[in-house]
Amino acid sequence: MSHPFEYSFMMPQPFDYDTYPLWKDNGGKDLDQRARDRARQILADYERPPLDEAIREELDAFVKRRKREIST
Repeated sequence: MSHPFEYSFMMPQPFDYDTYPLWKDNGGKDLDQRARDRARQILADYERPPLDEAIREELDAFVKRRKREIST
């Protein structure tokens, strides 16, 4: 393999290829729990990208207008 990113396609992250004793020593988490843990970690690590101030103002104006339209 010529690029490190190609290795990420070899073993899906949620799967565990450890031996049973090692899996047990590491908490014995099933696929569902490992996937939930990974999803929580992804959400915790998320950093919102910066939003241009003009776009922010436009969105705020849109939301304000729609709230006004909905309430009438």
